[in-house]
Amino acid sequence: MLKRHRTNLFEYKLLEFIDPSTVPLTYYVPGHLPKRIDEYRRRMKTLSITFLSFNSNGTELLANLGGEQLYLFNLCDDSSSPVKYDTYKTLFDKSDLIEILPASKSSSSETIPDTDSQKTNNKKKYKLSPKAEALKLKANASFEEQNYVEAIDYYNQAIILAENSPILYGNRAATLMKRNWDGDVYSAMRDCYKALMFDKTHLKSHFRLAKCLNDLKWHQEAKECLNFFCKRFPDYAKSQACENLVKDIEKALKSSKNKGDSVDDEHENSDTEWTTMSESESEISDISNKKPKLNGNESDSNESLSANNDKILKNIYYQKKSRAVDFNSRYCGHCNVATDIKEANFIGDNFIAAGSDDGSFFIWDKKTSNIVKVLRGDESIVNCVQPHPYSCYIATSGIDSEIRLWSPNFDEALTDEEDRVVNDVKSAVLNNQVKMNSHPFEYLFLNLTQNANWNTEEGGGHQNVECRPS
Repeated sequence: MLKRHRTNLFEYKLLEFIDPSTVPLTYYVPGHLPKRIDEYRRRMKTLSITFLSFNSNGTELLANLGGEQLYLFNLCDDSSSPVKYDTYKTLFDKSDLIEILPASKSSSSETIPDTDSQKTNNKKKYKLSPKAEALKLKANASFEEQNYVEAIDYYNQAIILAENSPILYGNRAATLMKRNWDGDVYSAMRDCYKALMFDKTHLKSHFRLAKCLNDLKWHQEAKECLNFFCKRFPDYAKSQACENLVKDIEKALKSSKNKGDSVDDEHENSDTEWTTMSESESEISDISNKKPKLNGNESDSNESLSANNDKILKNIYYQKKSRAVDFNSRYCGHCNVATDIKEANFIGDNFIAAGSDDGSFFIWDKKTSNIVKVLRGDESIVNCVQPHPYSCYIATSGIDSEIRLWSPNFDEALTDEEDRVVNDVKSAVLNNQVKMNSHPFEYLFLNLTQNANWNTEEGGGHQNVECRPS
């Protein structure tokens, strides 16, 4: 994000002739964050970028967001203009408003089933390769066992093999909604959006899109999306699941109205929320107050000019924020709460690595976003993770007095003391999510007791992390 031109713009009347699109400023922000800032504040959860790094050719930016996840942004892909995921309207047009009736009625169903004809058409049109089909079956089995972490890993691998499969995107969306880590519902909404881009008749993805919009507090958009769903699938509009969602959305809208939040208010509040992610209006005011003082009659005219410039500048920032670029990939599993210097880096062209508060550092496959390896780098916290510029080494350091160098080992047998591989990755990532969503005092307690193996039962941990009530 570029800000160096801001202080120069205040003094010149030429500002009012500037086209906002030409201002050298771009916002990169995960799309779900602006609406969650107030919630995070109530939970005493702070967000801060602890490290930024570019890939070798400068086309990608990796951001380690303290209190949340790792995000990868594409800086140079001109073809990927910003997408407004908070609306379904870009997906459909009037020609899509046709009734799609099921082969068998199921109006009392608690869930939204696929139509028989849809299942047959999808199997023919989006037939998976044997390997992708095998991964999908493994993912489905893990989902049934409520092992959502494992299921998402399988779906990630399958989607790499079948990038145009609405079924895989729809299934992964359902799994993300069940796991419910920070950012999961938003990622599920993106998956529903992608599934509907490939198949506008995908009933489950359409319904889940409306549910995601409501969970993300885009209630008006959720209502419009669900109304459109009911027109297209009138039989399923009578299902219990659909009726429950209608009630939830109406209740949320009524609650917002009682609080005095109109559509216009949301528009204004959204600007405040976006500024929370970078600089606030008070910061802009502070900068404007640092301008040189002028004598005589110049003062009044310049105050007026300054007020006008402030208004124009705010408009520029709002337009830029409304065109903010969303992330390309997200990497989960580590914990970044305790320190403000935790690094994240590209390891070659295919891997991502970052330190964690549990004394480990994580390595992800860049393409699938799955965890490849977790290694114990410190007895407390790993802050620094740096790759060697051309040799196969990684250097890590943290609270301990040691700096460790890591390299692949194919031949030598390691002793138990030397073997620092974390084998129970599932428990590690689940415990990290609990820590990231804990009250600061609870987090201190968890850190003090982490070596006591407070949650070591096989299959332990929390699949869906419940946030502490405010």
